[in-house]
Amino acid sequence: MTIPGQVRAWILSKNDDFIRFPARNGGTILEDNLAVAELTLSADQIQALNEVPAPGKISGERYADRVTATIDR
Repeated sequence: MTIPGQVRAWILSKNDDFIRFPARNGGTILEDNLAVAELTLSADQIQALNEVPAPGKISGERYADRVTATIDR
């Protein structure tokens, strides 16, 4: 399973309100989306993934200076 598939599994583990849907742009992506439905993350895996985007763990500018210079022109 791809990293995006694992991320989808993590998102699905957080809330039952999310809906799984097949991709329209290729067999590999469809297979990956279907595999997500069968993937069960352990409590340790969910905890580790929950800590990745934790406030204070991600820092820095949103855009590089050269990109910032082109915004709102």
